[in-house]
Amino acid sequence: MLRSLFSGISGLRNFQVKMDVIGNNIANVNTIGYKGSRITFADTISQMLSNASAPTEEFGGRNPIQVGLGMSTKSIDTNFNQGALESTGILTDLAIQGNGFFMVSAGDNDYYTRAGSFNIDTEGYLVMSGSGYKLKGYMLGMGGELDKISTRDLQIPIDRKSPAQSTNEVNLYGNLDMNMTESEATLRSGGDTGISHVRGTAVNGVGGVHSIEITGLNASQSSLSGATNGLNLSDILEDLGVSDLTGFSITVDNDRVFELSGLSLTSSVADLIRAINNQIDGVEAALDENGAIAITRSFHGDGNQYNVQLNDGVEGSDLVATLFDNSGAFDVNNGTESTLVAVDSFTANNSVDVIRTSLVIDFDERTGLAVGLLELGGGGVDVDAPEGLAAGTAEIYTEDTTHSTSIFVYDSLGNTHSLTINFTRTNQDGLWRWSADLPEPAVVFSGGSGEISFKDDGSLENFTYDNDATSLVINPSNGAQNIDLILNAGTFGELDGLTMSASPTSAQAVSQDGHGMGDLLGLTVDVNGNIHGNYSNGLTEILAQVLLADFINPNGLDHLGENLYGETLNSGEARVNEASITGSKINSGYLEMSNVDLAREFTEMIMAQRAFQASARVITTSDMLLQEITTLKR
Repeated sequence: MLRSLFSGISGLRNFQVKMDVIGNNIANVNTIGYKGSRITFADTISQMLSNASAPTEEFGGRNPIQVGLGMSTKSIDTNFNQGALESTGILTDLAIQGNGFFMVSAGDNDYYTRAGSFNIDTEGYLVMSGSGYKLKGYMLGMGGELDKISTRDLQIPIDRKSPAQSTNEVNLYGNLDMNMTESEATLRSGGDTGISHVRGTAVNGVGGVHSIEITGLNASQSSLSGATNGLNLSDILEDLGVSDLTGFSITVDNDRVFELSGLSLTSSVADLIRAINNQIDGVEAALDENGAIAITRSFHGDGNQYNVQLNDGVEGSDLVATLFDNSGAFDVNNGTESTLVAVDSFTANNSVDVIRTSLVIDFDERTGLAVGLLELGGGGVDVDAPEGLAAGTAEIYTEDTTHSTSIFVYDSLGNTHSLTINFTRTNQDGLWRWSADLPEPAVVFSGGSGEISFKDDGSLENFTYDNDATSLVINPSNGAQNIDLILNAGTFGELDGLTMSASPTSAQAVSQDGHGMGDLLGLTVDVNGNIHGNYSNGLTEILAQVLLADFINPNGLDHLGENLYGETLNSGEARVNEASITGSKINSGYLEMSNVDLAREFTEMIMAQRAFQASARVITTSDMLLQEITTLKR
């Protein structure tokens, strides 16, 4: 009878412990980083009433007969399952996603926690909110890299500055249009050539001086005056001795025959001239300074091809014989074709080489006169001599075809300088020149120009500096060190930098590696625990790294309160690593919530309550049985 009483007492005692565990879990349902506990039970020793026996020939074996003496608490374990993450927006709030603990310290003692509510104290240390325990990890060493030899309390250098860095490299990227031209032509001097106007843009896009030498003669007209001088426009043909107009004709260019109409013996010299001018295209008639009738073929060219013939014909007209030539035939065929030759001696800007090319003579289709030049600068330029070309020398200038891009570069004191790179097209296929300019007071010290060559597939072939320079050196002229920088046009033979093709020009300086001095503005923490400093100059720098500690047996850790755990002999030593090595992540701006499941805790509480009640009933029932026994002697 006493055994049941003590079994009931063990139930009451241990189910009370279970209620204590449940109550603690529920109390910490909102404790950040809290890990819930569970209790497990085991039965106690059993009293032997009858031992077991082996089977015999007559009887089978018998099992032992035992009575249990109640139960005891076997273990109280911690549930280290992941808790939900709560967004706080506070940069120094850190939540572990995965295994591990933050390592904090108080003096020489190290502790471990899942509660990542940290802030920065006045000395820059990252400390736990409320307790002041200092977060540990890696700090920057003397060389500006993380010192991964030993862990230290994390202290943010609040007054840290990012030093200015002079530009060492400027990266160029984009295309140069192989057909690009801004080479506008202007006339510097026409000389005796008759050139009075130049317009257009050279197709080859190359700037420089065109010295044009013209030799030979322009084409001339067939023109001749009659032998009879002293004529007046009012003179009557008959009075001049013309007795017959029958058969009078004019032949143009050997095969076009015209017979004038509207003339009679009473017509005047003016009527004759007017009839020739109005009825015959390409022939001009007029009285010359001697009073003789002059006939001119208006088209300039060889007289054998472009001519005029006046004939009295076979029917007896005597007009030609009377007014022009006694022979009765008047042949105007003394025109000459052009013998003009134009040679362009071109000297490109920034070059001493002279390139000579022959230009095409442009003729007026209406008059046959040479009135201009073609193909200067590969075409695109009109060179006009409206009154006709003549021998002599003219000078025409074409502008450079240039594309420019600018970028700010930095000197050693953090001052900015606007660097302009100019790309200039040359008269060689696949070759461009470049030059660098800066506003005063900065000046280019060396390496300020050079050449860029491209392969036939448009990829970069070479990028050079003039005068055997290997870099562009700039004197800031403000007390800072010289800026010694490389212009990176890309990989030779590749299309990863500057290219040349028929696509529009897009070449530009896309980036440089210099910067001014910067003040620390803020922090960010990445998933591997790296604490980055963000500076006012746009740079970021790793200032420290939060580490995680892991244990072979985290259930062996000692619960110390204040969300802290301590190392024990059964937990094993802390294994400190970066978060990525442990397979975990550190989330900035989040806190890990308690992993207590209220529904499960309420269920466990009901079960504990019922078990407690049942154990109490065992005691009261046993008491009633004892009372019955004591009443037997009555």
